[in-house]
Amino acid sequence: MAAVIPSMLLIGLLVSIFEESFQARGWTEVRNVRHPLYRGLAVFAYLDQRQHDGDGYSFLVTQARWKEDNRTARMYQIGFIVFLEEALHEKCIAIVTVRPVYALGRRRTVHRFWCRPVA
Repeated sequence: MAAVIPSMLLIGLLVSIFEESFQARGWTEVRNVRHPLYRGLAVFAYLDQRQHDGDGYSFLVTQARWKEDNRTARMYQIGFIVFLEEALHEKCIAIVTVRPVYALGRRRTVHRFWCRPVA
């Protein structure tokens, strides 16, 4: 019993330190989606696929997941809302691969992109 309590406290401490929880199929759910990395990926995916200049658009990330892809890249699945001049415009989902700086080729690539207009 004396060994169980410290181990449970250690597990609780580790869970509270890490802000992510592991999900099925290797994806790791991100709890803090307000990080600038995820907003930047949403902006990149939207402007890359829609060919807009970005004026008047703002983005709100609602969901983010990541997983390692063959140890050379990290895949991000980003769910976000696009606002056009303070009005709800589209809801989007994108899968973006980010490669390390030392890898050859493009650093960021959009693999899947889907948006639906909000009426």
